[in-house]
Amino acid sequence: MAFLNMVGMFRHLLASDHPFIQAVTDTKIKRDTSMAALADQVSLIVHDNQVMENNLNLCMDQLRVVDQEIEDLLRASAALRKRKRDILEEMHTISNRLETRQDFLHTFEKKKAKLISKQERLFNREELVETTEIQLNEAWEELRRFSQKL
Repeated sequence: MAFLNMVGMFRHLLASDHPFIQAVTDTKIKRDTSMAALADQVSLIVHDNQVMENNLNLCMDQLRVVDQEIEDLLRASAALRKRKRDILEEMHTISNRLETRQDFLHTFEKKKAKLISKQERLFNREELVETTEIQLNEAWEELRRFSQKL
């Protein structure tokens, strides 16, 4: 009978521990469910991290492309700035030459005006010389005629 008492007592202990055992079982099920959900979350986070890494790599590639384009544009810009400087230097040289030629032209215009003035005076003197020569010739002829009469 002692055995039956023990079985009864064990049954009574099992019956009294049933809510505890049920709670432990429920907790274990909830823990397993939570662990599965957590594993799913971790898997999603790992996948999201991989997607983000891929996006980051794509962004880095785009950044390298943009950096290269910027470098190319800066090189082209430097070449254009040099060309602009060369053109400005050429314009300055041409402007200086033009200014020098305008100065020469102004000087030549003054000399031309002086030469025209001198030429007019020479023409006037030539006319005077011709008139005087004609008058001298006439006077000489009169003298000759007069001397022949004498």
